[in-house]
Amino acid sequence: MKIFLGLLSISLTVFTFAADYEIGGLENSVVEINLETRTGTRISSGVAISPTLVLTTSKATGSLLGGSILVNELNATVARTFKPEGLAIVSKAGGAFSPATFAYELPEEGRNLKIVQPLDGTLNDVTASLIAPISAETKKSGFFDLSSSPELISRDGAPVFNNCGELVGLFDKNESRKLSVARNLDQVKSIALSSTKIQEAAIRCPSESEKELERVRLAKKAQQASELAKEEEFSKLKEESKERDRKAQEQLDRANADLEEKRAELEAARAAAEEALETAKDDALEIQKKQKRHWQMLSYKLNQPWPSLIRQSRTRTGSEC
Repeated sequence: MKIFLGLLSISLTVFTFAADYEIGGLENSVVEINLETRTGTRISSGVAISPTLVLTTSKATGSLLGGSILVNELNATVARTFKPEGLAIVSKAGGAFSPATFAYELPEEGRNLKIVQPLDGTLNDVTASLIAPISAETKKSGFFDLSSSPELISRDGAPVFNNCGELVGLFDKNESRKLSVARNLDQVKSIALSSTKIQEAAIRCPSESEKELERVRLAKKAQQASELAKEEEFSKLKEESKERDRKAQEQLDRANADLEEKRAELEAARAAAEEALETAKDDALEIQKKQKRHWQMLSYKLNQPWPSLIRQSRTRTGSEC
């Protein structure tokens, strides 16, 4: 049983670190950014890196360093801009965002990723494969290419997540042509770290196939542990049964010994009673003999003639004198 619980603990630990992507868990991490321009409202997206700070593209904030924009329809301030990297930090005093977790590393080519954007108050995602960790579309460092069409993503600055729900980049609509292009993990992590302490994954995010293999492996181990626990439980029950049988036999032996002792006592009592009965019979027979002799003597005397009795009486009297 201890082995089974130990393996179950390992299983829970592995899947706690290698979580699954869930869009519902990002509702307070992915935000909508509204910027008023001469041509109208520019709607972009961003991702929370602390309870009060949001990372987005510099295009989403325009040139409003220190100016006000709306984040989730609430007033916020452009705190910092990074023109060479094309990124910006937006601050919302008293904010209560849920910081996203930065991935341990950028995943390998072919891995399915999720581009998440808020649309009409609801988060939507687009699934795309990582085509090239170094963008061939822009021929620039700091970007990676995705298989989705840019037309499917309307929000600049939409964060990109791996299958563990960890941040790996930001969609850059300005750099996207035929393919979707995102600013890579190293770039967004570097900018975020320049402004706040961030949440980072402690281990590499496994692929879905790796997760499934791990689930199968742990399930087999759990099954083996369960079977071993059953064997141990059976052995324990068997030993307990033997112990109960041993105690029952001891009680039976004691009961038999007590019975033999009582039987011996009864046999001794019976023998003593029989002996006493025989003695009583012998005594009674002796008494009967004495009584018989007495009555015989008495009868003899009574049957003697009176002169003879008188002579016997005188003779006895004279002899007494």
